[in-house]
Amino acid sequence: MRSDGTSKPLRWRRPVAALATAGLCATAVAACSSTGHDADGTTHQTGAVAAALDAVRSGHCPAELPDKPASDVGTDSELLKPIVPDRMLLCGYVPEQTPIRTLVRGQAVVTDAALLRRLRSGIDQLKAFPSGPISCPDDTGGNLLEIYTDGHHVLELIETLTGCTSVSDGAHLRWAGPSDVGQTLVALLPAQFRRAIGH
Repeated sequence: MRSDGTSKPLRWRRPVAALATAGLCATAVAACSSTGHDADGTTHQTGAVAAALDAVRSGHCPAELPDKPASDVGTDSELLKPIVPDRMLLCGYVPEQTPIRTLVRGQAVVTDAALLRRLRSGIDQLKAFPSGPISCPDDTGGNLLEIYTDGHHVLELIETLTGCTSVSDGAHLRWAGPSDVGQTLVALLPAQFRRAIGH
C-alpha cells in the first residue's frame, strides 16, 4: 500500500543481467575471453578486465551494457572493499526496443577523492534484499555501469535505476532502494540521460 492510499502489485526482484551465467561474454568484448585466476582463487575474464581498464583510463564507455561486471580483485561481502578507487568511469544506459539492446546515453569521469570516498562508503553499506515480497515502482529501464580503479586494479558494478533498484558486482546483489547512492550518481550525468529515465 502506498502512502497516498492506492495499491500497487507487489513485485518480486529478479536477478539482474549482472548475475547472468558466468560463461557469457561481456558485450564490451568482441569475443569470449580467456579466464584468469587471482591469488585467492577468484576467476575472471581477462579480456573483459583489459577492456574495463582501457575504458576507465581513456574515459570512454562501452557502447552497450556488459552482461556481467568485470573485476581482477577478489569479491567481498562489501562490494567496493577490495580497492580504494582514485578514478571512476560512470556510464548511463537506457534500453532501445528495436533492436532490443541497452545503449550508452551518458558518461562522466570522477576523480574527486571526497566524492569517491562517499560513494565507496555508501555502496559498501548497502544490504541484501529483504526476505519476502517488496513493493517497487515500475521498472522502465535505465542502468549504470560504474568502473572503479585504484591505478592497478579494476572493479565494475552494474546498478539498476528503476523498479527494485540494485547494485551488483556479479557475485553479490545489494538493494539500493533505501540509499541515495543512485541519485548521487545520476546527478553526475547529462540532463538528456536523466530525462530518459524519468529523473
